[in-house]
Parts: sequence; C-alpha cells; structure tokens
Amino acid sequence: MVVVISLAASAHTGQWHWFGRAGSVMTICGVILTIRPIIRLGLKEWIRVEHTIDGGSFEPTAEEIEADRQSVLDHAASQ
Repeated sequence: MVVVISLAASAHTGQWHWFGRAGSVMTICGVILTIRPIIRLGLKEWIRVEHTIDGGSFEPTAEEIEADRQSVLDHAASQ
C-alpha cells in the first residue's frame, strides 16, 4: 500500500524521491515486525524463552494456549 501511494504521489507531483522513500518505510516496518517478540516479551524474557525446551502438559493451560497463539503471531509477523 505504501509503495502504491508513494508511486501515485511521485507521478502526480513529478518528484520521484517519494517513491524512493517508500523503501525506507517498508524497511522500518520489517524491522519492527522482526523484533516483535523482543518488544512483546522484553529482552531477558525473550532470551529465557528461546533457551527453554518445554514439553508442556497433557491439558494445556490458558497461559500455554496464549503463549502458543503469540508465538504463531510472532512467526507470521516475521514472514
């Protein structure tokens, strides 16, 4: 969407630097989505989670279900 808007703005104004700046906006969005788990958990908790192997339990708790959901969202955001 950002690229299309910047392309239209560049074509309308004749100043093509707007189209080039769309790449910067896309890069910033990509960085934010990539570090989403660190922002959400905090650095210490993220490191702890990344180094913990948890087999879970027979009946998942509400915390485990929410953690799994957030993990799926983190993975989708980094794709």
